[in-house]
Amino acid sequence: LFEDSVKDVNMLLSLNNAGWYYIEVEGSACGLLQDSLLIEVIDPWANVPCPEAVDYDGNVYASVRIDRYCWTQRNLVSEHYSDGRDIPDIMAYTSDIYPDVAYNVSIFGLLYTWMSAMDSLRMDSVLVSGHHQGICPQGWYLPDVDQYETLSLHGASALRSPLYWINESGGTNETMFSALPAGFYHGIHKRYENLLGETRFWSTFIDKNSENQYFFKMIFPCSRLEVDESCRNFGYSIRCILEE
Repeated sequence: LFEDSVKDVNMLLSLNNAGWYYIEVEGSACGLLQDSLLIEVIDPWANVPCPEAVDYDGNVYASVRIDRYCWTQRNLVSEHYSDGRDIPDIMAYTSDIYPDVAYNVSIFGLLYTWMSAMDSLRMDSVLVSGHHQGICPQGWYLPDVDQYETLSLHGASALRSPLYWINESGGTNETMFSALPAGFYHGIHKRYENLLGETRFWSTFIDKNSENQYFFKMIFPCSRLEVDESCRNFGYSIRCILEE
């Protein structure tokens, strides 16, 4: 590559998606020169398997690699932190329309406040990697906003399970993330809302200038995914990422 094409080199280094790319390069070291390249970008993580996550209670969570990260494929149902302490403020969806708590938990998992998810006693304790283990099993950690935003690039359909979403609005689940419409607990209205129509996941982002915290959501019938903020006492689902 030519000296004048540093920007093209930087562009090549920033290609994140595996595949073939046709690149045209220009330089002017000795007059205007042109060349073209056909390159293949290989994902070094593509064939690295993901292990199961096992929490303190013995619950087993399959995981799947999406981009470079191993994500758990179902919502957390833990009642204890990895050191055996009870998790406070655990919520199990129930309402007049969907009163079967045991069934709801078996399909959609439990809901947790942000403080419970972060583990308030160890919230300032950060892993060497800079991640927050929080409520996740040993060897796993809570995703941050950037990781959810990267995940959202796949689109809602590729992340949604084809099952349980109202009006058959589930997705193709190409990523095998298997997002389910677990609803959430509204900390102001003091009630559970939107089972089968929405799912929300806490992130670790801490805004020291606000009492609110950031979360990631998918809503029927929208095809887009959003990062939003809410009070810490709302109850949302949890997914975890493998520490590698």
